[in-house]
Formats: sequence, C-alpha cells, structure tokens
Amino acid sequence: MGVKLTHDSPTPDSHPPGQQINLLATPEGFGDESLIFEWILDGVSQTASSSSVNWSTPSLGQHTIMVRVSDNLGRRTEASVAINVLKPQEEAPQLLINGQPFDPEEGLEINLSEGELNCRFPAKA
Repeated sequence: MGVKLTHDSPTPDSHPPGQQINLLATPEGFGDESLIFEWILDGVSQTASSSSVNWSTPSLGQHTIMVRVSDNLGRRTEASVAINVLKPQEEAPQLLINGQPFDPEEGLEINLSEGELNCRFPAKA
C-alpha cells in the first residue's frame, strides 16, 4: 500500500513564483474502498480533498507538499515532494552593433583612428 505523488511542471527542479503546478496522487494497494485525500503545504493542511490539485508556487525558497491518503478501514499512507521556488533568471544585456545583436561566432573589430580606440573581438573558433 502506498501513494505516488507526481507533478506536471515543465521545470521539475526549480520554479518561478506564481507558476501553476498540477499535482496528482495515485494510490496503490487500497482496493475499491472510498479514499480520503489530505494535502499539506509546508505543514499546513489545505482545503483540497481530491486526488489532484492545482498549486500556484508561493514565495521564494523550498516548499514541501505532502499528500495523505486514508480509507474507511483506517489504513493510511503519505508521500511528499520538495519544490524549489527560485527567482527567475534575468537575461544578460545584449550588445548591439549598428542595431544588430553581436554574434561572438562572427567576431568584431572596431577602429577609431584619431581617438586611437582599437578593439578586436576575434570570432569563436
């Protein structure tokens, strides 16, 4: 008897704040008994009582989601998963040359004759 807890996140190891994650609890070995589901987020019981929930990732940090499954015979099992909510990575600023993105594969050479500015960025080999 047990329960398998899965989620459909496109990024299983890290999530930005506010991302929607669908979680599914799949009980194993209970038979045809009526089952009770209890979802717990960071130690606090939630109002959801079905085998699946939609969860919007909260504040930054690691959060633990647990599901407890029990039946009318008093059998109980649980599973948990840790979710990391991280700050989204900011894109690096892009260097524009004549309005076009700089491509390090092509390289770049800049000359300024009287001010004596000479810059050379060789192409990546």
